[in-house]
Amino acid sequence: MGEILNFDYRPSVQLRVACFVSTERICLKILRILFCVFLVTVVCSHYAVAAKVIIKVVDEEGQPIEGAKVGVGFNYNTGEGTNTEGQQGLSNVSGTFEASGQGNGHVTYGANKEGYYNSHYAYDFKKTGPLGWEPRNPELTVMLREIGTSLPMYARDANETSIEIPIVDKEVGFDLTKFDWVVPHGSGIHSDFIFYLKRQFVAWNEQNCELTVTFANKHDGILHIDEDLQYGSIFKLPRFAPENGYQDNLALYIKAGSEGYKTNVKRTDNYIFRIRSKEDDDKVVKAMYGKIIGALDFSPIGSKTGKIYFKYYLNPDGMRNLEFDPKRNLFTGLAPREWVGIK
Repeated sequence: MGEILNFDYRPSVQLRVACFVSTERICLKILRILFCVFLVTVVCSHYAVAAKVIIKVVDEEGQPIEGAKVGVGFNYNTGEGTNTEGQQGLSNVSGTFEASGQGNGHVTYGANKEGYYNSHYAYDFKKTGPLGWEPRNPELTVMLREIGTSLPMYARDANETSIEIPIVDKEVGFDLTKFDWVVPHGSGIHSDFIFYLKRQFVAWNEQNCELTVTFANKHDGILHIDEDLQYGSIFKLPRFAPENGYQDNLALYIKAGSEGYKTNVKRTDNYIFRIRSKEDDDKVVKAMYGKIIGALDFSPIGSKTGKIYFKYYLNPDGMRNLEFDPKRNLFTGLAPREWVGIK
């Protein structure tokens, strides 16, 4: 019989050590990868990074307001959306309030006090540093406007109301107190705004439309204010209408074609206007003043002519005060979508 060979299948000590070291290295690599993924996830989501802000509450003259209720919200990501961690307190004698929190860099803040209109704002930190969000401890100003003499007004949100221009290529007046076109197109008496529509419309991307607004009296007119009203006091625009600076017309356009869609209507458009003005020796002795919050917009879509969209406040007492009392709207029976508050 031949010799029986006896093989030892147990790995050598060196081989077992090598396998152990190799396995350990693989595990370390996996742990490093997982840790890097975790860090990237944290950094990309900006989740729970420390932030601190100093809120400074002042009045319209820049003087500090003590005892204002201040609220600060630190937004943070949950993986399924965004939540807010809030802090509240009172401004001190120098008008300041400090707040700290964890978040994704977006902060909302505001203040209120009896006798003032509420104000709210937002702030975005620029980057993160070794100690948290930067810049460190920014001072953010909240300006509170004092509540003055608020008046009853004709106030209406016509953005959700279908105001359809009755005719094209011809002037037609709109009565702001009647909220209607003047006769024979409606029950209006005064041509407060006179609209003139030129319409060439095929589709939203193929049109050339112009809307011009003019006025009935020599000293009537409109004054444009370019201001983003998303943040700040809920009481918007100047407290009193200016005495001068009104233009006798407003020209809006929508053009669409091979060069794309163009319009001069902007989200930051706002207006103050003067109507029904009476003069003596070429000076205004009496008029009605009002304001338009947001753009005065128009569209030919869904109409044989065009539709107008705007939100306005009109003070009928002949004074330049534009501070509206929402409890005394001179329009009655408004639909909920037409109701307006301070802004």
